[in-house]
Amino acid sequence: MRPLKLKIQALGPYLQPVEIDFSSFERHGLFLITGPTGAGKSTIFDALTFALYGETSLEEKRDRDLRNLKASNRIATLAELEFLLRGRRYRVRRVLTEARHDLRKEAALWEEECLLAHRITEVNRKIKELLGFSAKEFRRVLLIPQGKFREILLARGEERESLLKTIFQTERFLEIEEYFKKLEQTTRERISELRAAYESLLKAEGFSELSELLQEIHRLKEKEARFRERLSEIEERLRRKEARLEEALKLAEKFRKLEKTRKRLDELEHQRPIVETLKSRLLKAEAAEKIFPLYEALIRIEKGLLEDQKRQAEIHKSLQDLERISAETLHRYEQESARKEEMEKLKKEALLLKEKLPLLAKLETLQKELKQLEDRSSTLRRRLESFLQKENLLEKELEKVQRAQEEAFRAGDEASSIFERLQVRKRMLEKLRESQRLKAELSRISVERQRLLSEIQAQKKELSALRQRLAIFQELRWKHTAWELARKLEPGVPCPVCGSREHPYPASPPEALMAEDPESLEAKINEKEKALQARIAKLEGLKERARTLLEELERFGKDISSEEDPEKLAREQAELERLYQEKRRQAETLGKLTQRAEKIRNELNSLKTRKEELQREKEDLTLRMEALKSQIATLRNEVPEKQDSPTILRHIQELTSTCERWESHLRGLEKRLSELSARKEGLRQLLKEIARRQEEVLEEKKDLEARFEIALREAGFEDRKAFLAARLEDGKKAEYQRRVQTFEEEFQILKHQFQELETKLRAKSPPAVDEMKARCEELRKQEQVLREELARLHERKETLAARKNEIERLAEELRETEKRYRLVARLSAFLSGQNEKRLSFHRFVLSALLERILFRASEKLRSMSGGRYTLLRETEVLDRRRAAGLDLLIFDAWHGKTRPVATLSGGESFLAALALALSVSEVVQEFSGGRPLECLFIDEGFGNLDPEALETALSVLGRLKAGGRLVGLISHVRELRDRIPAILEVIPGKEGSSIQIRI
Repeated sequence: MRPLKLKIQALGPYLQPVEIDFSSFERHGLFLITGPTGAGKSTIFDALTFALYGETSLEEKRDRDLRNLKASNRIATLAELEFLLRGRRYRVRRVLTEARHDLRKEAALWEEECLLAHRITEVNRKIKELLGFSAKEFRRVLLIPQGKFREILLARGEERESLLKTIFQTERFLEIEEYFKKLEQTTRERISELRAAYESLLKAEGFSELSELLQEIHRLKEKEARFRERLSEIEERLRRKEARLEEALKLAEKFRKLEKTRKRLDELEHQRPIVETLKSRLLKAEAAEKIFPLYEALIRIEKGLLEDQKRQAEIHKSLQDLERISAETLHRYEQESARKEEMEKLKKEALLLKEKLPLLAKLETLQKELKQLEDRSSTLRRRLESFLQKENLLEKELEKVQRAQEEAFRAGDEASSIFERLQVRKRMLEKLRESQRLKAELSRISVERQRLLSEIQAQKKELSALRQRLAIFQELRWKHTAWELARKLEPGVPCPVCGSREHPYPASPPEALMAEDPESLEAKINEKEKALQARIAKLEGLKERARTLLEELERFGKDISSEEDPEKLAREQAELERLYQEKRRQAETLGKLTQRAEKIRNELNSLKTRKEELQREKEDLTLRMEALKSQIATLRNEVPEKQDSPTILRHIQELTSTCERWESHLRGLEKRLSELSARKEGLRQLLKEIARRQEEVLEEKKDLEARFEIALREAGFEDRKAFLAARLEDGKKAEYQRRVQTFEEEFQILKHQFQELETKLRAKSPPAVDEMKARCEELRKQEQVLREELARLHERKETLAARKNEIERLAEELRETEKRYRLVARLSAFLSGQNEKRLSFHRFVLSALLERILFRASEKLRSMSGGRYTLLRETEVLDRRRAAGLDLLIFDAWHGKTRPVATLSGGESFLAALALALSVSEVVQEFSGGRPLECLFIDEGFGNLDPEALETALSVLGRLKAGGRLVGLISHVRELRDRIPAILEVIPGKEGSSIQIRI
């Protein structure tokens, strides 16, 4: 990535729009960024980072910190960068604008003239894809800040580890170490869980060993086999008994069925008279059904005649009602026709009133206008009075504000004086408290030393006693060697001294030897020696800490008096703090008071101007009101008195409405009379039609009655009543037929069954079923008892088998887990630094990175130092208590010796730090994906170099330029202005900083 142009506005010290053309430095490659402190040199790098990533060059900076303090809300903060990447031009733009309570952010990215993204998240993602590294990585490889990489040169191994970890983001390698530590702990916990589960499963079943569980399973299997044999025997006996019982039940069922059939046949014989009656009833019903259509037709004719008679009565009543209604309607029509002259008069009155409406409307308009002018006049009078009151209040308030301004001026002077006194008290109190803390810690250390000395003396005495006991025991064992040999003799085995296989009188041990355990004594001695060494080491540490505290106390004693009271100083400080806060708050009101005074003066001037305008407006209103009153008096003579336009309009509407209602009512009565006449004529025609139809129906009725009487006599019915009694409903008729048919069929079937069963059972007798059932039930109970016992045994066996499988699975998993734990534990210990090199995995990675950095840095440093210096990494482990691998050394070729880097002079240190910094930047770029970064900014202390070293450093930077990089140096050194022809000078000003490029 190569920057071409950078545009800035309202960003940092740059208020006005500024454009930096980096392409103007292409020919030189190396350029100098110079200017006074605070002018905005580093802000250029902030703008580059903000344009690309929406972040600042320092992670602790916020977006609001980028805004120029003088920029108004209308001016947006702008950073626009045009850059070249892989031969293509890109332009990224970011804007910050003030919203109500926050900043609104915008972003856009173009390739050539094509818009690639216009949302912040999309722009951030595209920039990351194009450049290949994040904002943090970009800040590390683009800018070499002063002092940062010198820390890497002069830091201790632990500090250098932290710096390199931050630069290269090697946390993932620490995560690998932590992963194996957690894996080791997890595996160890899993082993404990598996052991506990193994023992818990055995105890749950009442066993202490797996072999006991296996024996119990074998015993249960044998018992289950015996029970199954017994069950098979009982099942076979039961099967034979049940077969014989089934045959007996079938025979008993046949005897029962024979008796039941006999009883049912007797019942049917008793029901036969009833069935014969039903048959006779069904024959009469069939005869009645044949003549029933004639009966239905006769009934329909009679019903029709009755309905016609009812209809005639209803029509006669309707005709009477219509005659009455017609007479009433005619009377009302004649009454309404008599009001015609009255309606004509009302219409003329309405026309006259309509002619007066325009004059009345004009009068009302003038009266309303006059009322508005009077209201406006009253309003103006009240506002003038309120303006006078407000003017008096503002003048009084202005006097109060002026007095408060004077008091705020005095409070500001007093606050400055109190603040100086407060700072002196704070420094004295901090030193006094630190001195007291050191004394307290020294006292605690003294007590701890005395306790440790007492414990050391006691442990030495105890250790001496243990050693004396061990020496006495060893001397006794030497004297009683025969007992040692006798202790190893076994019956039938030859004696190593005499060769005898019998040992009648073996040597017996003395009581002193039996009372002591030499291995236990040696373990106690070793344990006591370790504890004694630990306490001695702790005592030495306390002595060293005490010397350090005494030195610090001597330094504090020079600055403060021993008679100073910390509580008194604290009270004085609190009182001064309270006075300072009170005066500062009072002084801070000065700005607000000044603004308030100015605001009051402006309000007074505005009130006076407004008051004069209202006076003029009031005079104009008075003249207009007089003219309106004259016009109103003229119009009142031409319109009716005490009537307004709405009243007259309502009266006109009432008159018109009355006339329209009368005309509508008259037309309605005429229409009603016509409708009534038509309805009467229709009803008269309907009566004639009904009378004609009745004559025809009566003739048809006489004919049907004659035919019906003949049919009754032929069917054998005496009269209509007997005919109706013989008829049956459809449901009852079907029921009678079903009962007769069911009776005949059942009787024939039962008779056949009875004869067949009687033939079969003639030579047989009923079996003893109850006795056979009792024997079968006894066998079923025995079978049930055996099955329950067998199920219990099987369940217990299956439970134990499942427990066996689970225990064996746990045992197998435990063996595999312990095997894996041994491997993980060794690997975790190795990765955490428990190896010959005392080098953890994370430090190994950092040392490899450091080796690559030092290889590149040594090439540059040898060039800058005339081949004298080479940077090396300390590989020898000098202190087993400290982690190794990241300490630095310098090889001096002139003396042929290696020495610490801290022995370099100031200029030599800068050259080494510069070489190290450039190499770190190159390696970081390699580990960021190898993306080409064609620019570099260096902010380092060139002022520490002599002319020759400065020339050498510039030569190295020139080689970077020759490699195609655009290199910018941020420095105040005047010699660089003479040596570097391309200069970008930042010039501060009251209206913001500006840029001047000189080539």
